[in-house]
Amino acid sequence: MLSAACGSPGPQSPRSERLHEAPGIDLSDLTRDERRLFFEVLNEELDPCGEAFSLAYSLARKKTCAKAGPAAKFVLRQVVAGYGRDEIGDRYLARWSPAEAVTIEPGASPAKGPAEARITVVVFSDFQ
Repeated sequence: MLSAACGSPGPQSPRSERLHEAPGIDLSDLTRDERRLFFEVLNEELDPCGEAFSLAYSLARKKTCAKAGPAAKFVLRQVVAGYGRDEIGDRYLARWSPAEAVTIEPGASPAKGPAEARITVVVFSDFQ
């Protein structure tokens, strides 16, 4: 369900405005019930970039959260696969929740490339 950390609604009531369009997402193959479920999820789940907006609001605003389009397509795939509302919500949170990101400090581990690189790839392996 949509909730903000402080409980405050954000600018111009994006939380209360229910949107029914998904720019850039092809919904032509969905049944009426699938469309209803798709927009229910988009209007109730939080923006994947951590803003206090719904995914639908973030998607409609364009270019404010680069993850909104891929997150909406993820929801669409879950709807098409036949998952129910609660399952889709759980899967969405597991995949897109900003709280799930983990920072790993490589410390003195062997490394290749510049220390100030913008992206670090960490490889876990077991050589037993």
